[in-house]
Amino acid sequence: MKQKLITALLLASLAALSSGSLSAQETASPVEPWGSPPFVRAPFEPHRILALLYAGERDSALTLVEAFENTITDDPFVLLIKAKVLRERLNDEDNDKERIRRGTAPIHELIDRAIDLCDEVLDRSDPDPRFYFYRGYGWMGKAQLHVLTRGYWSAGRAASRGKNDLERYLEAYPKDPDAQGMLGAYLYFADALPGLIKIVAKLLFIPSGDRDKGFELLRYGASHPGLFTNDYRMIFAAIEMVFEGKFEKGSAAFVELSREYPYYTRLIEPISVVSPLCPLKVREFDRIQETAITNHLSLDNQSTDWSLVKRMQLHRTFTNMYFGSPSDAIDEFTRLIDDPPSHPDWFLPVARLNRGYFHQKTGEKDKARADFELVRSSDDMKHYHDAAKTLIESLDGSVKTIHLDELEFIGLIYDGRIEGARESIQYYAKKYDDDALYNFYAGEIEVFEQDFAEAANSYQRALDCDETGGDQIYQTFAALRLAELYGQEGIFDKARDYLDRAKEYCHANYLLDFMIRSRKRYYHLLDTGKIDDRPTMLVRQRTDLGSD
Repeated sequence: MKQKLITALLLASLAALSSGSLSAQETASPVEPWGSPPFVRAPFEPHRILALLYAGERDSALTLVEAFENTITDDPFVLLIKAKVLRERLNDEDNDKERIRRGTAPIHELIDRAIDLCDEVLDRSDPDPRFYFYRGYGWMGKAQLHVLTRGYWSAGRAASRGKNDLERYLEAYPKDPDAQGMLGAYLYFADALPGLIKIVAKLLFIPSGDRDKGFELLRYGASHPGLFTNDYRMIFAAIEMVFEGKFEKGSAAFVELSREYPYYTRLIEPISVVSPLCPLKVREFDRIQETAITNHLSLDNQSTDWSLVKRMQLHRTFTNMYFGSPSDAIDEFTRLIDDPPSHPDWFLPVARLNRGYFHQKTGEKDKARADFELVRSSDDMKHYHDAAKTLIESLDGSVKTIHLDELEFIGLIYDGRIEGARESIQYYAKKYDDDALYNFYAGEIEVFEQDFAEAANSYQRALDCDETGGDQIYQTFAALRLAELYGQEGIFDKARDYLDRAKEYCHANYLLDFMIRSRKRYYHLLDTGKIDDRPTMLVRQRTDLGSD
């Protein structure tokens, strides 16, 4: 049994989806002034605030909502929208739940004030049903905050109260898309929770979810005009990508949203995360990411979200390391390490482990050891200690050393310059025996040529190599590609087997493991005829950029 590696080296950028990109689901709304939903009371104009958020102008959004707060004192929705704006500004990426709890405290306080206002109205006879929406919205907001600090039982109880209030509101306004979408999110995620949490939820008498009904309610909320339509569009896209395993549909939805709202950079993180799984779209996705960062930095009179910018740069550097220019990526990792953001706390270990691995590949073991040892010895990086330990042990093994200029073929492949890539990779093959690196990229060339049978042979040869340490990353990629090849051939049981094989090289604490499970669910649904989608991750398709 090969040694398992906690793959901070593989899609460590996926950590963003576990909180950051899902927080992108919880943000602003459409700019079209189609009128106020029934729960909005004049003179409050929340659509103006939410439009500013989607334009990337978080400071202006906060200024505007505080102006309303100073003049309207009896509308709980003003407090709830302010809580939403502050939630947008919350750095929630860390593994340190105590730090996140401190950040969520003022948001909880705003929501509690809003709920108290609702209680006063709803205790009266014949209350305005809109206050059920406000209170339900508030409880759902508290549930989200509890989830960030892993207070799942508090989250469940808060969401249960929110569910009851939303259902009461829908008795008066049964077609309201905002309430339907919000209720749908609860029903979906309550059913999609891990089994143990579901069991405890039953013991606490928390209502169970309904995955299918929640999915349909969310679809309704995402497809009908409302104040939170785009919230539900994003949640729906994230569900398809992360929970349902429909990477193709989820990434396409995020691309569409990012083009509608080019200054709302947080929409791009899911695209960054899935990019290494889509070899034929690596360059397209990279251009989208670059444009988003440029747009964000071009905004006037706004405080730059440097944590977000740095995360995006880290995602792009990781992709460049394995799907572009490793030599450039090493320099980029060094710049990020020398000037890191204060959050998230996984930023530095991910950058150091990747840079250290490629120092190891170039024979600079002392530099590699320094990076690995720093991660292993830091209390702030304890979630990566096992990964660092594994990589340190591999320094004493027989990891093949190379010159980075011998990897020129990597960039040529994803640029679509296949003839040059073949010539370059043959030079590599003549100098070295077959290894996982060579066989993986040989398979990538064949995917670009749509020779799937030969690609499968190359990926399988990569899996058959005896690799240790960071070199196993190419076997992870190879197993993921084989799963897609068998999936598009309709051999879904084999596809699931290779997804299991990919998990041998990563750790369950990483979102990659969760995404692999969701892709397995996708193939199971295909295998049982419950859905009839066609996997197309490796199929060349025409894009709106005009290329094939």
